[in-house]
Amino acid sequence: MKKWRESKLLFLNEIEKNNIEKLSSIEKGNICYQYTLPSHYENEVWLTEIWQDEQSQKAHLLTEHFQKLKQIKNLYVIDTEINQKSV
Repeated sequence: MKKWRESKLLFLNEIEKNNIEKLSSIEKGNICYQYTLPSHYENEVWLTEIWQDEQSQKAHLLTEHFQKLKQIKNLYVIDTEINQKSV
């Protein structure tokens, strides 16, 4: 869950411009990496990430595009809430 400083559309445009979603979704061990706009929470963008294992997810954190994502988030995102589930 994310709450916004600026327009969420600007945030999503930056994500698209920098290929964050695409690059993340083709990483080894990635099963799902998708941003969605929930209609019942107008100030939020949800990111669903599913990784094959913890090692794959941790490797994702070291990628160049993840570092770029952190910079983008610093410009637009006020708050991030992480809900983690293990299967």
